[in-house]
Amino acid sequence: MSWVQFPPDPPKKTSDSIESLFSFDIDSYDKPMDKNTNSFQLVIIGSGSAGLSAADLAGQLGLKRVALVEASERLGGECLHAGCVPSIALLHASEVFSHDRVQAWAHVKASIAAIEARSDNTAHVEARGVKVYTGAATFFDRHTLQVGEERVKGKYMLVATGSRPSVPPIPGLDAVPFLTNESFFARESLPDSMIIIGGGPIGCELAGGLGRLGVIVTLIQQADRLLHRETKAVSAAVEQGLEDAGVRVVLNAETQQVEKTAEGIVVRYKNPNEQEVVAEDLLIAAGRTPRVDGLNLESVGVKTGQTGVIVDRYLRTSRRNIFAAGDVTPSPKFTHLAAQQAGLALRNMLAGPFKRSTTSLSTLPAITFTTPEVARFGLDSETAHAQNMHVERLDYTEIDRAITDQQTGFIEVVVGKKGVILGATIVGQHASEILSPLLVAARSGLPLSELATTTFAYPTLASGINILASRYASAQATTKLSFKIAAGDWRK
Repeated sequence: MSWVQFPPDPPKKTSDSIESLFSFDIDSYDKPMDKNTNSFQLVIIGSGSAGLSAADLAGQLGLKRVALVEASERLGGECLHAGCVPSIALLHASEVFSHDRVQAWAHVKASIAAIEARSDNTAHVEARGVKVYTGAATFFDRHTLQVGEERVKGKYMLVATGSRPSVPPIPGLDAVPFLTNESFFARESLPDSMIIIGGGPIGCELAGGLGRLGVIVTLIQQADRLLHRETKAVSAAVEQGLEDAGVRVVLNAETQQVEKTAEGIVVRYKNPNEQEVVAEDLLIAAGRTPRVDGLNLESVGVKTGQTGVIVDRYLRTSRRNIFAAGDVTPSPKFTHLAAQQAGLALRNMLAGPFKRSTTSLSTLPAITFTTPEVARFGLDSETAHAQNMHVERLDYTEIDRAITDQQTGFIEVVVGKKGVILGATIVGQHASEILSPLLVAARSGLPLSELATTTFAYPTLASGINILASRYASAQATTKLSFKIAAGDWRK
């Protein structure tokens, strides 16, 4: 994403000067919270990954005058209740309880409840000294929110309202009871059949889990392949995994109309001729839309666009005291990025203009929890090949642990000058876990050859990184004059 540069707000009075807005008065945080006042140094709007992370960090720092505003009765946001947590729980349940949908669905619900009871709840947040308000927030002015009948004031504001499912303009959809990932995970039981429109991460993850539980699933994708942001090799591996799970994948399919009939929900699509499919339920997985409705941001001078709240590289909006983090901004929609941005926003608003921090998207991990898993960061192999860059590849068939576990997949690492890691893609079992050493190496600027001299435990899937790195290091060594002299072929 590209960052914007906002001009500084002209000081209108002493309390609105740049020095005032960016100063950190530690004494004000040390004072006990007055429970009879609605004035705070920091007000966080939203209790998803970004909001809860900001509240947790504020508590760790010992900040006393902090408030969290959440429209829902439950904290945790989309990730806990309808995103990565239940999605991964469904994946696990489809493997462990493949012949018992009731037990599988109970596991999904229990996973959400366990995490909610442990940390994502009002009591936990308020125990850290953060006041929780329940109700929809609307900006009254740039330092004041209207929350129900109360007005909550804050020196700094952090907008962390996340995103909601996008709903495409499909003819007939407004008259059909369809699901999104939010309403899907709120249901009490699983259906016998389902149509999923959308072949992105959400659609693929849910399709695979349901397919392995015996649900008859048809996945309709308008593009010519699944996960269009991944390479063709990755898309093909995921498509094969879905088909192995019993999912019918329809590509190059333009949805024409949906209709509710006595037989179920009918979806008519063109591929290339008109066809139709009938199922008990319909789920729309067509991307995400930033959740800015009702905040009244424009009236207080906060600029927004179709991709959300516009921020600079320090996560500050066009109003100097208002920051934003997570899915509500144009940033990539990842829970871990939202959490990191929340910490950076908090640090930047408190530290002042001289110690600002930014995040690098070049080492941002992107994980799709399908079978096989997909994990990547940085440049992919297709981009690298187009730029004549080196790509080191290792198939899972060369890893002993993958052979014992009957797993297939591959590891690809893009290598730049001096062997620096510029990106990696892993497809296969535990790809999300195997990616971590490569992430650390890339973040630290370590060359790939350094991983060749690191001892990885055997037999593990992660040892594949050692094999790949050793192969790369050996190839590089043979090009050096010292090696040629030692090998006796320096004249060649």
